[in-house]
Amino acid sequence: MFDRRCVANGELLQVGDEIGQPDAVRAELGSALGTALANKVADSVADLQRLAVRDAASIERLSDELDEPDPIVVPMLDGDVTDVAGLLALYRHLDSA
Repeated sequence: MFDRRCVANGELLQVGDEIGQPDAVRAELGSALGTALANKVADSVADLQRLAVRDAASIERLSDELDEPDPIVVPMLDGDVTDVAGLLALYRHLDSA
């Protein structure tokens, strides 16, 4: 059975760390995609990083409010949890936490 712990969606936490800095993305993709599209991708990277920072702060605040030092952070699943397959995917993640 599961421990009684806080569960939060933390997909953007990993994304924010892995995608690089917007300026580096812009420079790397500029010649392949063109300036306009590379700028849009870099803007999207910056947006994802802002969301990751916000999500991390929200999880920290929730953890503090619930006095839960070790919340379970669930990544984005491949599909919605609207059927037995989705519930099974969620269960497998929670069971490994």
